[in-house]
Amino acid sequence: MNPLIEQVFYVYFFISLTILSIAVIASKNINHSAFFLLIFLLHVAAIFLFLNAEFLMIIQIIVYVGGV
Repeated sequence: MNPLIEQVFYVYFFISLTILSIAVIASKNINHSAFFLLIFLLHVAAIFLFLNAEFLMIIQIIVYVGGV
């Protein structure tokens, strides 16, 4: 994959992770907070995929996202 495309994906994921973490904390509705947490954990799994850590990605999805 092109290094420029990888950097764009990293920047997107890290900015979205920051925004989602703030949304999890600031949300007054518990359902919205759980939904933001679900999206947050899926973005973390995508970061693991870009780091070539497929096992950690699968564990992240099964354990944490499955728990939400």
